[in-house]
Amino acid sequence: MRHRPALAAALVARGTYAVLADLDGEAAERAARELTATGPGQAVAAQLDVADRAAVLALVEQLASERGRLEMMVNNAGVLFAGPFEETTERHWAKAIDVHLRGVIHGAHAAYGVMLRQRVGKASAGVILNTGSLAGLIPAPRMTPYATTKWAVVGFSQALRAEARRHGIQVNVVCPPMSTQSSSTSPSSPPARMPWEASAATLASISRA
Repeated sequence: MRHRPALAAALVARGTYAVLADLDGEAAERAARELTATGPGQAVAAQLDVADRAAVLALVEQLASERGRLEMMVNNAGVLFAGPFEETTERHWAKAIDVHLRGVIHGAHAAYGVMLRQRVGKASAGVILNTGSLAGLIPAPRMTPYATTKWAVVGFSQALRAEARRHGIQVNVVCPPMSTQSSSTSPSSPPARMPWEASAATLASISRA
């Protein structure tokens, strides 16, 4: 979490209580402190591995229990490997699938259960926002693990959106442009975390902090 998440900053500026969850707990703490200092809302941090389904579910249920409602779930974790396909290994594919696809599914599934329970009448039950990528819409050579899983995120989001609307749950996917900042130059390099994909998840309870 090298930068304060823009969406979390916007939510806190509206008076929202937001949870910033990241694999790097210390970075999440720093970002949460900065956001809370600007107010008027509040941001708190949590250390989270989005590939851990049980941990994601526990965090979402905890927020819903403590705050009474979950308004938004943002699934935004990401890693990027850049290099020729023939140099990719099982480790690269496993990591991309765990973070981009399983991470999004775990977050969406946890939030979906809470939102189904909290809907009253025809009112909105909540929003699930998944981060895809432009690489999930157009060909992206030398980024096969990243592009493959981002295409999957787009497809998953579209399918879930069609199913969720009857329950008053809005599902969206955003596809920001690709960036060369902080990217790995070879699949053998350590995974790089893209600036717009720094946070694992942002959980928002739309209430005055």
